[in-house]
Amino acid sequence: MELCPEVLRGNPYTQAADIYSFENEIEKQFEEAEKYFQENLLSIEHNQQTETHSQAVYTSRLKIENKNENVKKC
Repeated sequence: MELCPEVLRGNPYTQAADIYSFENEIEKQFEEAEKYFQENLLSIEHNQQTETHSQAVYTSRLKIENKNENVKKC
């Protein structure tokens, strides 16, 4: 965590100094996230599955247009 210049000069720690430190931490996290994204983007793009697994099971259901048609009227 970085301290703001005022605190480094010996001035008291204030809310403004806290906000300064918080901003620096958030900025670091965004930079690290962007770096991680850029490093892993190519591996994500090139590892796309292009074949269907032979044991994959696919199911489908009929779409019921009007659910009320299947309900008996009393």
